[in-house]
Amino acid sequence: MECCRLYRVPQCSVCSLSYLIWEIPIGSVPIQIVLTAFILALALSVGSAYCKHQYKMWDVKAAVTDNVSEALRRSCLSGVYLKLTRTFMAGATLLIIGALIVLLVALWYQ
Repeated sequence: MECCRLYRVPQCSVCSLSYLIWEIPIGSVPIQIVLTAFILALALSVGSAYCKHQYKMWDVKAAVTDNVSEALRRSCLSGVYLKLTRTFMAGATLLIIGALIVLLVALWYQ
């Protein structure tokens, strides 16, 4: 609203946009829930990327070893990291969907 007051003109598009973003009449609790869910989803996505890297590393190591027992151990590690990757991504997806539902309910509940 400062640019409109400064130049003494009708409300500009920048102020209209800031009004839409910051003056939405929903409480602070839904916003805190949504932000927390998005932060947790981001952390799960980073964990998933790390597990995917570990999965690929152990999968390649299992393929190039000559020792059968070592290849089996590395293959098992690869499977564990693959399962973790899928679990973390599913959790991140559910958190994002849940956060969007909370936001929509909070917007329409007013």
